[in-house]
Amino acid sequence: GRPKGVVVSQGGVVNVLAGLRGVVGSGRVLALTTFAFDIAVVELFGPLTVGGCVVLASSEVVGDVGLLVDLVVSSGVSVVQATPSLWREILAVADGRLKHVHAMLGGEAFSGVMAQTLVDSLASVWNGYGPTEATVYATATEVSGSDVCIGGPLANTRVFVLDAFLRPVPVGVLGELYVAGGGV
Repeated sequence: GRPKGVVVSQGGVVNVLAGLRGVVGSGRVLALTTFAFDIAVVELFGPLTVGGCVVLASSEVVGDVGLLVDLVVSSGVSVVQATPSLWREILAVADGRLKHVHAMLGGEAFSGVMAQTLVDSLASVWNGYGPTEATVYATATEVSGSDVCIGGPLANTRVFVLDAFLRPVPVGVLGELYVAGGGV
């Protein structure tokens, strides 16, 4: 898509960090995203707001998935946030060394097969969804098997599935997702 500039409010940052407190926890979080990308908010500020630690990955490490896995293992990283496509590459070289890692996925859809592979390979798997305007994530849920969904709203955020006339649709009926609160 076309690049866009989005104002991210302090309130939105506070909401997403509060909503992900149980996911990020007070462990060691890998920061592998450029500071210019919205996901860096969670990687950098998430652990620091709850007494955790940030492990910074150099550009050399980010560009080599083998080095990335080595860094996660050698530095005791407990939380890694990445797209499903990067997780696919990570698992291809991890050789079972990431059983202690809690994963946060976002930015792309992924299949039930991928979800089950992640659940079988890692300590826990979380799926987050949200447009940048909602400050990184608007919803999140723990993935427990091959069923993939976007979960429920994070702190101070409401989500609605509406029809073309902005009316709520019944459960199971297709519509558009609308996000309210959480920094929007």
